[in-house]
Amino acid sequence: MNHTNPKRLRYHSSIIDVHSLYTGEEFEKLPESKVIFIVDEESDAGVEPILHIKRTVRETGGDYNDKSEIIYINARMKEDTELGRLMHDFHCTKAEDMYSEVLAKRVRVLKETREGVETMCKEMDKIYQVGEESGKEKGKYETAMKLLELGAREDMIAEAVGHSVEEIKRWKNDMKRQ
Repeated sequence: MNHTNPKRLRYHSSIIDVHSLYTGEEFEKLPESKVIFIVDEESDAGVEPILHIKRTVRETGGDYNDKSEIIYINARMKEDTELGRLMHDFHCTKAEDMYSEVLAKRVRVLKETREGVETMCKEMDKIYQVGEESGKEKGKYETAMKLLELGAREDMIAEAVGHSVEEIKRWKNDMKRQ
């Protein structure tokens, strides 16, 4: 996993956990998690095409039993296995080149029917809008940080970027921790 930072995998796995409980809920309600990362990159020589990553207790070698697992799959694997054929299918642009009939059928619907194309266009529009909003928020944050560095008052910054003074204070505290 030369190109994949283990902390990246840990980070994304933790986000799922954070959103799995409400504030004050018992930790016992945290569900078992198996987070699958399908990564489209060349792997180091000798690295298996699929890795199951679980926490263990170093002193005993036993399973930590926190009910979490990360599964890392190299999408560039070329093996003639069920998983290798699925990774092949993920790279196909045409349904007729796929091994999996179930996946090929869905690709045909999404790419070759009017309803499917309309669905995909709507989904792409949603992705675009989320990206645009995220970019705007990042811009507001960066502007607020620059204004803080220049000594502007928190209330003026809040008005300028359209956020509350409390949010500006939170951003300021986050900046200090970095």
